[in-house]
Amino acid sequence: MHRLSSYHLAFGLLFLVACKSPRPYTCSLDGQCVVGGLVGRCAESACAFPAGDCASGYRFHESAGDRAGQCVSSLAPDMAMTTLPDMSTSLDAGDGSVGDGGQVPTCANQTFGTPMLVSTSQISGALETTMWGVRVVGPNAYFGAIPKGGTEQQIFRATYTAGASPSLSNAAVLTPPSSASVIEWSPAVSADSALMVFATGYPPPRELSFSIGSGGGFGAPTALASLNTAADETDPWLVGKPAATVLYFGRENASTDMEIWRSPISAGPTFATPTKVTLVCPQSDCGTPVVIPDETMIFYASWANGGFVPNVQEGKLTVAGAAATAGPALGHPELGNRYPAWISDDGCEVLLGGGNISTISDMYYARRQAK
Repeated sequence: MHRLSSYHLAFGLLFLVACKSPRPYTCSLDGQCVVGGLVGRCAESACAFPAGDCASGYRFHESAGDRAGQCVSSLAPDMAMTTLPDMSTSLDAGDGSVGDGGQVPTCANQTFGTPMLVSTSQISGALETTMWGVRVVGPNAYFGAIPKGGTEQQIFRATYTAGASPSLSNAAVLTPPSSASVIEWSPAVSADSALMVFATGYPPPRELSFSIGSGGGFGAPTALASLNTAADETDPWLVGKPAATVLYFGRENASTDMEIWRSPISAGPTFATPTKVTLVCPQSDCGTPVVIPDETMIFYASWANGGFVPNVQEGKLTVAGAAATAGPALGHPELGNRYPAWISDDGCEVLLGGGNISTISDMYYARRQAK
């Protein structure tokens, strides 16, 4: 058995498993529920994390056994960590296992269930068919789409409802930063909604722009001149909580093959000189990166020149200084010919878009269980 470091369970209470029948993880303190840098809550001895569509504001995590994915009915006051668990039973054994044969729960390298269509019936009357890059931040989803009767793809914000029947509702164009005269897509929004980076410009060259968020809205766009080149830059993804600290994006090389790049972000915002993510691309092009907050897991699409027929790939990500390296690609054929548009903080859930010209009738949600 093995694990990737996308899970960091502070103070490491054991998650005892038999490889074929994992037991639910149990907690006694909020500090034992930390996933990808996000601190959750210990509710009814199971870990739960923020969910805007739940009345309590929290949903049980994948590791909660039969309660996984259910809304928490109520929460006790924050549990102060006045007593630490006994570390003698939970020290890392150094081989990917934890303590006495147990294993930290992780979704890394697990197979997804059958993708479920995201319902867009409530918003379809406001849109033409094209839709690209649905990204979820709290209760909101951001994406590119053409308004009904329009000609250019613009940036929309909608309400995202998770659960057994995921759906989008109450879609509206974000103006600014969106403009009816320029094509825009793949809006990436930071966890604190203080920064948006999106792609714009078609026909090529495609390039990146950013907008500062405040009070629930966003300001006028600014071209990301420090990153834009004569080649195409597209499909940005922001990492960091609550403020964005890293930008991932796609960039075409001299052979017009898409590659993945990484740029650290500092106050301003200032985007550092990007470095190419080292990975062995299974096909000619690799792009549309989505990365969990602790930068240990990356999902991306690979496709061959001549048409966008994407295949979802997963890799273990290692960051050392400015350099980022993705491990061997693990394909997910169970997700079909789609691209990853969004990934949950723990890497257990994804939103997917379709190949070629992505449409509102080809947006899917898929989840997998922690092992």
